[in-house]
Amino acid sequence: FPNGTVERLPGIARAKRDRALRYGPTMPFDLAERIANEDHATMWAEVIALGARNGVEDLHAAGAFTDDQAPVLNWRLRGHAYEVLIALRSMDSRRDDDPFTAYLIDVIDDRPQDPLRAALGSAIANAMSEFADAEGIDVETAERLTGAAVDGALEVVDLYYRLDQSEAREQLAFLIISIPCYWEPPQLSPSFKAMLEQR
Repeated sequence: FPNGTVERLPGIARAKRDRALRYGPTMPFDLAERIANEDHATMWAEVIALGARNGVEDLHAAGAFTDDQAPVLNWRLRGHAYEVLIALRSMDSRRDDDPFTAYLIDVIDDRPQDPLRAALGSAIANAMSEFADAEGIDVETAERLTGAAVDGALEVVDLYYRLDQSEAREQLAFLIISIPCYWEPPQLSPSFKAMLEQR
């Protein structure tokens, strides 16, 4: 946040108290610095996943997937967003053989957007694709779900870019407060864990 902290967002003190979260004292505006510790990466992954989940809620209500399937979708969204944030934190683009840079390049897959939007958009799309394949969701429905989820996630990213505006801060604070208490922390895939262990 420009010259500020997470505590400047409306309702954050209450959210931290109610959910017993420890986000750390500061949240710089630059995303690479903003996710400089594990707690921040977890929080942002959950907020991005919540944006994606909100994006597909109308389709969920219309029967695109069931309530029983929803926890699996939520888990996949959190995990994929989390991996991108950890990769951004861990990458060293000065190294030709940096696995995290290679991971991000692979995730971005030539999307015509800025790198953050491209990486998170692709991550959410990959999560939706895995979910649809695993749950036997038809191709047309899967495409609609993917588009809605990516749009919802990128709306959250857009809030990051507008944090100088009070409305954006209020919306982001509301999302943070709205993270379900029953959500488990995001998990890394075995292949991504292996990359971290080999650093």
